Amino acid sequence: MRESELLETQDIRSFFSQNLVDQIDQRNMEVRDDTIAYLTNLLTTFVRSDRFYEWTPEGPTLTPLALMYGEVVNTPSSIQKQKMLQRLGDVALFIAGLFAESFHRKCYDVDYYIGMGGAAYGTLSESMDCQSSGRLHSLMFAELSGSFAEFVQVLGEIADHPDSHDDNDVFKLYQSWMRTGSARAARKLERAGINVIDPGNRTQH
Repeated sequence: MRESELLETQDIRSFFSQNLVDQIDQRNMEVRDDTIAYLTNLLTTFVRSDRFYEWTPEGPTLTPLALMYGEVVNTPSSIQKQKMLQRLGDVALFIAGLFAESFHRKCYDVDYYIGMGGAAYGTLSESMDCQSSGRLHSLMFAELSGSFAEFVQVLGEIADHPDSHDDNDVFKLYQSWMRTGSARAARKLERAGINVIDPGNRTQH
């Protein structure tokens, strides 16, 4: 049984939603309500490590964006392509917004994630625009694509925002726990109302 998740609570969903609205308002951005709801759900979903990482017999891993794109190109099913494009855009946005501080140690930078993620959402929007049932989602993904860099900044500001539950920021604690499995970070997250189950070893993105 896979015991590798950070269990979300209503408090953390409310935390993400309010901070998203605050950061968007500070930038005088006009953002669709469904886009804000999507971003809130994305953050709340990826707070669970089993939904962010892919799980293999060797442990948790994260497929590089270039390989994700290659899988999209080689997938004949249009529905599966849409799911993969959405996953690519989601992962790129999450990493660029919340883990940008680690890019100086890599051979790529945040612009790479912005380019890949924005293109994925844009292609997804175009494919959905051809479907009558997907036109509303098409508009949302078009907005995520066109303002991808701005949304990266919004998520980055949320990552730097001091959490009212504790002197440490929820995201910084979560990043520390994801990278190191720190028991100290886990205890602080639990005091903030978020229960952690240690996933053991992790593969860094």
